[in-house]
Amino acid sequence: MTKRKKRTTKTGSDAGPAARRVFRCSIAAVGMATAAFLMIASACVAQSASASPEVEEARALVASVIDRYESSRSYEIEFTQENFWALADTTHAIEGVLLLERPDRLSVTYDDGGRIVVDGDSLRVFVPATNQFFTSSIDSSDVMLDPARLLRQFTPDTERPFEPLDGAGGLRALNLRPLKSFVEPAHVQVTIDTARRVVVRLVARTTTGDRTTYRMRATRYDVPTPDSEFELKLPAGAERMTGSPFAGS
Repeated sequence: MTKRKKRTTKTGSDAGPAARRVFRCSIAAVGMATAAFLMIASACVAQSASASPEVEEARALVASVIDRYESSRSYEIEFTQENFWALADTTHAIEGVLLLERPDRLSVTYDDGGRIVVDGDSLRVFVPATNQFFTSSIDSSDVMLDPARLLRQFTPDTERPFEPLDGAGGLRALNLRPLKSFVEPAHVQVTIDTARRVVVRLVARTTTGDRTTYRMRATRYDVPTPDSEFELKLPAGAERMTGSPFAGS
């Protein structure tokens, strides 16, 4: 009988592998990855003759949140990311900051020194745990860490669009399913601050039981976006790689 591995939580200097894991949930690939964002916002909020009033309410809320993000030229999100791997029964936590500038620039900086930079069709990743520097091409619409783009790719669950929240004034939790079939994550739950129309928590689950949770500690709109934030050069001594570090994973 295979012995079940003990649950562990890693933070700080041991958090480097999270730079890998975030792409499995945030950059379209395989496994934890999701499909490219090919649908427009109206697909998420399109009216359906058979939709219940509760589903219509959920769609309207999603559309409102998308509009709030997309009405800003830029925004910055401070977040805590927690990855759970079902097979290893292991949890891994790390903190990061996302900076987005429309239409196609994004930077993620993790507290272990890991970086993800998307500028147009260029993707660059530095993984400090392995001292590897990856470069590849990418469609900028594939970036899942942008809440608006994520919401475009999912639609409220018609059977259970809202998840009850006990004593959470002003917060609504929505259960979402991918618009396209056979896409991972297979289920996403977003918690929205309805007054500010902002996502404050996001949980993505795969069919294999893996789970990635983002807790947005702060969201600021129309922030400065210096070019230096979207530059990522080969660190001294790092090994240069080509392609995504998550391809085939």
